[in-house]
Amino acid sequence: MAACSIANIVKSSLGPVGLDKMLVDDIGDVTVTNDGATILRLLEVEHPAARVLVELAQLQDDEVGDGTTSVVIVAAELLKNADDLVKQKIHPTSIISGYRIACRRLPSIFLWSDLLQRGPGSVGVHSASCSGCFCGVICFSVVLEVLEIIRHPARAVSVE
Repeated sequence: MAACSIANIVKSSLGPVGLDKMLVDDIGDVTVTNDGATILRLLEVEHPAARVLVELAQLQDDEVGDGTTSVVIVAAELLKNADDLVKQKIHPTSIISGYRIACRRLPSIFLWSDLLQRGPGSVGVHSASCSGCFCGVICFSVVLEVLEIIRHPARAVSVE
């Protein structure tokens, strides 16, 4: 899957001990960086799904200025999980419905995650932090929601 390949390229550059990447362009100019946005900007990506991840990283960089690598890794993981669900014969519409439910519940999940990590009274500006464990919780929650919709279609929440 092309999206996973893009995520794997930048995954090792994540964090304070992330590895540098050396990129050489067509004319021989060398760029050494561990910045996910720079790495993805310099790649020549042709696959449509992978191109979406590169554009997502660029949008994250334009809007926030940070978190491009994390966004790409989380998005690729969500796509990988969706692909696994499709292989289990779950309809893509149901998967999308589950992802939308998870998006609506995301603020309360952030709050819950922060309370678990720091204890009551600690919810503040940093409640939007994302760790690998937390991202796994999101993916797992989405899978559970999709499976619930498949098992009980009459209880499915209508999605705008």
